[in-house]
Amino acid sequence: MDLLSQDNVDQFRAAMRSVTDTFHKSPVTLRRASGEEIDLLAGLKPDDQEDYSVVHGERYVRDAHSEMVERWVVSFNRDYLAAQGLMDPETGEPLINPDDWIVIKGKRFAIIELTDRGLFRGIPILLKLIVQR
Repeated sequence: MDLLSQDNVDQFRAAMRSVTDTFHKSPVTLRRASGEEIDLLAGLKPDDQEDYSVVHGERYVRDAHSEMVERWVVSFNRDYLAAQGLMDPETGEPLINPDDWIVIKGKRFAIIELTDRGLFRGIPILLKLIVQR
């Protein structure tokens, strides 16, 4: 027996959308491979999953043989992306690909990883990008 009705499931997804709309306030630009630019609001945090030895304010930086690497985790609610026309309505797949770029504070970052997060009943709620420059 399922304890949640479809209405309860829909209410939960709407609540998650409300939460991400409240906290995903960092402006980023999706620069498509075609040159089109789309301004978005995202959840944004430094990528601290790697072994970065130095923390500089709001970003983690690694010095590897005089090469500076800056990585961020960029999160979007999938329903928000759908409202922006960035989800395929038939397949539910994101219309963002590794050939696109994310611009954060005027700096261009390559998309190096694109994964789903926050599964609810097997359906992803969030899209997570790891970006690097």
